[in-house]
Amino acid sequence: MANLYLVTMGPSPYSEKARWSMDLLGRSYTEERCIPGLHRAALKRIHAGNTCPALVVHKKDLFTDSSDILRWVDAQLPGHQKLFPEDPIQGSVIKDFCQRCDTKLAPEVIAFVQTFLTRAQFVELCSKGAAEDQVKKFRWMSFFIHFGLKSKLKLNPSNFKMSVKRIGQFFESVDHLLHGGKNYLYGDKISAADIVFASYAGAALCIPEYGGNALNFQDAPDEVREEVKRWRETAAGKFVQSLYKDWRKRRL
Repeated sequence: MANLYLVTMGPSPYSEKARWSMDLLGRSYTEERCIPGLHRAALKRIHAGNTCPALVVHKKDLFTDSSDILRWVDAQLPGHQKLFPEDPIQGSVIKDFCQRCDTKLAPEVIAFVQTFLTRAQFVELCSKGAAEDQVKKFRWMSFFIHFGLKSKLKLNPSNFKMSVKRIGQFFESVDHLLHGGKNYLYGDKISAADIVFASYAGAALCIPEYGGNALNFQDAPDEVREEVKRWRETAAGKFVQSLYKDWRKRRL
């Protein structure tokens, strides 16, 4: 096992948050990208729980939450590069914003992306980057996994409309944070707030530079494309697109 071993799920915005954090750190790591419903074997090997992402550091330290992985990355950075500022007030504000993204934005993005996917689209989205043995198994199990996910998350047209409304409201709140043409949500340099928001919003916006498995805008369901076009034109949407182009491949 590599010194830094990251287990993810391709379409998970939480996994993109962990992946982007690790990429910013600039250290070599191994990613095992899993398919939803078939990820538990990988997690069992590293003695993790039931959810992705999970990070093993030097074959001994285990982090099983995207926020914990982000915090670990931050702890490796020198003071002037911290993603959570050392100033207690600003650090607290950014922490609260990130928690709001975790609880209020990410679940709605998952519902927004998944609700109208056909089984073929679901298989394509989830299979990218996964091991061939998982992909083969997934092809014949996909009906049950796709149905089970829709049932568990209560994915239906009515809840889709609520997710659209809530994502739109979140984007409006970010529009206000960006008032005046700011380059970052808080302060004059990139922070955890920028990474977390962009990781989640990037999935909703079908960003081509997305590090995980994002929908291709042209292939997305009509209901999704309509909202994506609208959100891409907001200040928040333009901010996310710019952040991916300027920062997704950069290292601190």
